[in-house]
Amino acid sequence: MLRLVTALAALAVPALIASTGVGAVAALPRVVPHAAPTPPFANGDTFEYAQTDTSVVTVPGQQPTTTVTTANAAESVQYPYSYGTKKNAYLLTTTVQDTSDANGEVDQDVLGFVRAGSIYALEYFADFATFYAASQAYGTQSIVYKAPYDVIAEYPESVGLSWTDNPAVDYKLSENLGSFEIGIDESQQGDGAYHETQTVTSASGQSVSQYDLQGNGTGTILEEQPSQPKQKYAIGLPEERGSAEVIPVELGKDTTYVPDWYPGGGSPLSPLADNTATIESLQNTPQACGSEAGQPAYDVRQTGYGLDPVGGEYVTIQYDQYDSPSLGLICSVDAVDYIFYDNLTTGAVEFTQAITDVQVLTGELVSPDHASARAPLRAPRRRAPGSLGSRTLVKI
Repeated sequence: MLRLVTALAALAVPALIASTGVGAVAALPRVVPHAAPTPPFANGDTFEYAQTDTSVVTVPGQQPTTTVTTANAAESVQYPYSYGTKKNAYLLTTTVQDTSDANGEVDQDVLGFVRAGSIYALEYFADFATFYAASQAYGTQSIVYKAPYDVIAEYPESVGLSWTDNPAVDYKLSENLGSFEIGIDESQQGDGAYHETQTVTSASGQSVSQYDLQGNGTGTILEEQPSQPKQKYAIGLPEERGSAEVIPVELGKDTTYVPDWYPGGGSPLSPLADNTATIESLQNTPQACGSEAGQPAYDVRQTGYGLDPVGGEYVTIQYDQYDSPSLGLICSVDAVDYIFYDNLTTGAVEFTQAITDVQVLTGELVSPDHASARAPLRAPRRRAPGSLGSRTLVKI
C-alpha cells in the first residue's frame, strides 16, 4: 500500500515500559510468559516502530532508480470497538510520520480474537487509511475482507503450521493530487480474479477504465477517454502460431498476437494468485532488523505470487513477521517484486519495481490494566502499483 505518512499525533499513554529509540531508558524485556487464551494486548497499549522503505525501479536500458524513505510509527489499541454487528472488536490505529518531511499516513485495522480448537487467531475485518502530504489529507483507502482474514497468533507459535492465505476483498482508493483526481473501486476474489473501475478526473475531463479478469486468465479492458470513442480490448488464452506461443488481444475487428509473457510460457498460472503462510522455527532475527537483530523469534512467513493478464503485471512476495515470545512483532521484512509488461502489443518488459519494507519495534507503552504486552501480527498491507504516490510508480 502507499506509504505517505503524516505528522505523528500526540498519544495519550499511561506508562512507558521501554524504549530503544532516542533517549532510551531501558532494554526491551525478554521474559517468556505462559500461553494465554486472551489477546496479549489491551485497550491503551501502544507499540512504536522505526520504518525503512526501499524502492528500486528499473526501466530496460536505463540505470535503476533507488528511493529510500524512513519513518517512525506508533500503533495504539482501542477496545472495545464497534464495527457493524461486532461490538467487541479491536481497533489498531497506526500513525506514521516520515523523518524528513510532513508526509504521513494513518491506518486503522479492525480485528477480533478467536479460538479454533487449540489454535488462536487474529481475525482482520477491515483496514482504512488516510494519506497526507505536507500535513494535508489528500487521499483515503479502504480494504474490507469478504470473510474474516485470519492471522494465526498462538503464544507460543506452532512451528510447522501452514495455511493458505488468499482473502477476497473489496478495495477502494480515492486521491486528490491537485491537477487531477483518481479513484479505484475493485472487487477481488481469492483466486486473483477481479473487477476494477478506475476513474481519472482533470481539467480536460474524465477518463474511465474498467478491468475484468476471469479466473482462467481471460479478460477485458474498457477505456473511455474525453472526446474519443470507447475502446474495448479482449484478452484470450495463449495459442500456438507457427513455432511461437502468443496471446490474442482483440480490439474491435483487429487482433494483435502478443508474444507470451506469462511465467514459464504457455497458459496463465492456475490459480492466478496464491499465497501460503507458514510458522517457521524459533530463530534469531536477521541483520535487517537493526536494533532487534539476533533476537529469538518465530518467523511467520508468507510467500506467494500474483499474475494479472489484464493489467500486464506479475508480482512475487515474501513477508517475514518475527514474533517474539515475549514482545510479539519485533520486526517485519516485506519484499515485493513487480514486473510490468506491455500486455497489449509487444509483451516486452516495461519496467520492474522491487520494494523492501522493514519495521523494527523500538518501544512499548503499556496500559496499567496488565503488566506486559505483545505487539500483534498483521494482515499484509495491500499494495496498489497502479496508484499514485511517492513510493509507488505511476502506471496509468
